[in-house]
Amino acid sequence: MTRFLKIVGSLFVAALIVSALLSFIDRTYIDDNTASYKGAYNIHPLTSEMKVSVPVLPDITAYSAQNIKNKLPEVTKGTAYVGPFEEIIIKLRADTEAFGEMQGRLDAVAVSISEGVYGLDTLYTDINDDEVLEKRGNNIFVLHVPILIEPDAHLLLQQGQKLYLNAQSGSLIYNFGYLGVIDAVLYGWDIEEDVPADFEEKYAFRPYVATWCGGTTDIVGSEVAYLGFHEAMSYGLTYTSCDTSVYKDHEHYSRKSSGHIIDSKFTNMYFGFYSHKAEDVVIIRNEYDDNIIYGIDPHDWSKNLIIAHNTVKNTREKHGIITSRGVHESYIFNNISENNKGSGIMLDRDSHDNVIAYNMSRNNGGDGLTFYESSKNISYQNKLLNNQSAGIRARNSWDIVSYKDKVNDNRIGLKLYTEDLLANSKTKNRDMLQDPYTKKASMFLNDVEMIGNENSHFQLTGIDSFKLQGVSFYKTPAYAFSGDFKPNSKWVFDQLLSEDSLLIENKSQ
Repeated sequence: MTRFLKIVGSLFVAALIVSALLSFIDRTYIDDNTASYKGAYNIHPLTSEMKVSVPVLPDITAYSAQNIKNKLPEVTKGTAYVGPFEEIIIKLRADTEAFGEMQGRLDAVAVSISEGVYGLDTLYTDINDDEVLEKRGNNIFVLHVPILIEPDAHLLLQQGQKLYLNAQSGSLIYNFGYLGVIDAVLYGWDIEEDVPADFEEKYAFRPYVATWCGGTTDIVGSEVAYLGFHEAMSYGLTYTSCDTSVYKDHEHYSRKSSGHIIDSKFTNMYFGFYSHKAEDVVIIRNEYDDNIIYGIDPHDWSKNLIIAHNTVKNTREKHGIITSRGVHESYIFNNISENNKGSGIMLDRDSHDNVIAYNMSRNNGGDGLTFYESSKNISYQNKLLNNQSAGIRARNSWDIVSYKDKVNDNRIGLKLYTEDLLANSKTKNRDMLQDPYTKKASMFLNDVEMIGNENSHFQLTGIDSFKLQGVSFYKTPAYAFSGDFKPNSKWVFDQLLSEDSLLIENKSQ
């Protein structure tokens, strides 16, 4: 009898183990047993295999530190002078009195480099005023006032030089010509405490660098830190057009700003990078760590950008990499974006015709990859892992392709939806003339891996169409499909498993 009970007990335990394993392998089957779907969508297999072309990425082999150095001009005699702030900088900033107060002068002053190729040593010699440009030892310089690099002028920081921009006296750099920061250090500096100008409050002035109207700034092998605050074009490191200045109708300044940012480190920046109508900027092999609002933020119709092989991490308030408002024909590839407060990578406000490929976006407080009102983009072979919200989120965005992505261990695998932004408290004040949108959402997933997403693999709400082909699954949650499809999740998922493809179309379309 005892032996019989032991056998029965063993069989009972084995049954429990088998049941648990089956539940672990596919817990979707605890869903209801709906035999068919009757709702707002047509659901059926794809009628034929859909082909997706592998995106072609730009060749970046020419963008090396040595190639940039080889093109640097020799330091030559130029023209530089100290003059009234209101004559040199006033066309770009109107707060003359504030700069006078910061400088402790009735009338603020600034430096203008009008022509020639200056290094810090030659500029120091020509200025010959320690209250304007101070030299500490062999390689440390402190700039106490704003400086303007005119279109025909160059300023080079190189060979281990350090330039500290005085935060208390309103130091900044405006570049219309060429600024090269090569194997150098550029810091915002708290001159009173003789320490870096740490971020304290968003409206508190900190020095910054702005490249304007066809100017070029190259930063190679350098450290740039402690710059920027919350004021237009003052975010830290900015590349901008002249559209917002008095130069907007001047033929000489019609070109777009540009430059190369290579093998450098950025920390404690309000924005690690910001652009407005910049073109052909190359940002590769840099580290962005512990910046305030964004790591890398191309904005406002910037185009033909290359953002590749960067590490962007620990952004304090928002996203690691974000493109916003009409950024197009650009490439984001082979980056690592991790441990940021918001999303790892985001495309926002009609960023279109971009390629996002081979990136690792993980452990972010928001999504791995976000599309907000941004259509006609492709995501290829990205790893979107362990993000606190969705692996991929697409709101009011269509013609989005996800090809061979790995979308694993996120709270939600994919969240695709439409939303009335005026009814959302976070977006109700959006300027609809500047940033219009259409309530439309569609996406194609091809050969995508979905593993261990916590709440659902697919949360679909108010969509137009959704296509899946060759998607693989493991550790499927209780509801593989949620949103509009949660009541029928099991049936929809069964169709996908049996056919290996699925087309979901809104009947109202």
